[in-house]
Amino acid sequence: SSGINAEWPLRPGCSIIKNMTDERSDKWLHCLTSTIVTILENYDKAGQARDKESYLNTLTVIICTSPSDVSNVTTVFEKYTNLLESMFNEGDMEEKVKVLRAMKTLLVSTSSTGIRHRYIRRLSPSILKFFMCLQDKKEPKLISLVTEFISFQRILIMNCLDNTHHLFLGLVVPLLISLLGGVVHTLALSEITHLTKTYPTLVKDLFLVHPHLKSKLETAIRSAGAPQKMTAASQQTVITNSNVPSIALKMDFSNFK
Repeated sequence: SSGINAEWPLRPGCSIIKNMTDERSDKWLHCLTSTIVTILENYDKAGQARDKESYLNTLTVIICTSPSDVSNVTTVFEKYTNLLESMFNEGDMEEKVKVLRAMKTLLVSTSSTGIRHRYIRRLSPSILKFFMCLQDKKEPKLISLVTEFISFQRILIMNCLDNTHHLFLGLVVPLLISLLGGVVHTLALSEITHLTKTYPTLVKDLFLVHPHLKSKLETAIRSAGAPQKMTAASQQTVITNSNVPSIALKMDFSNFK
């Protein structure tokens, strides 16, 4: 049946991991590499019959817990990153969420710093580009996607080299500012505040070099907190404190001069 066909690529992988004991042997490395490649090549067919997220997570766990001699093999790396990029770029919001979750698992569970950086360099540009070019900030499903992205970018910045934090913040802070005013306003503002408290000097320097970012941030906060326009009739009955913003500014950004 289609269910059996979808499941079979995982069986040899689980069997090999369970039964093989000499992890450094050529036989082990060859078998595991071949198994992962087989799973990757059959992913599209398998995804039609089984839960894609579970399948992708199983695949990710196998890759990130494999010896570096396997997970860093060009064939495995290229096929896996191509799969993730394709799913993220072509999938809907829910598909993108699944990819971000798989990538978080990959970055957290991979023991090799070099391999983590290799995946970051390859995959993060596509994700950052999507959010930078995002047009519809009112889409309700954007909430779950941005929630995953915020968690993902925290892992990314933790894995940055010390001398590259400012470069990463130079991408993420403007991206988060661009999301203000939509359905994820509170999420984006909360993360901007978190980054400002965690990296105060770097964010301050960013606002000094790009003062328009600070201006956009303050404008977006004021706009989101301002009351909607009222008709003349309703204005006659407005109460005194109706102009108080409904969203309080949790952090004073005026110090970043």
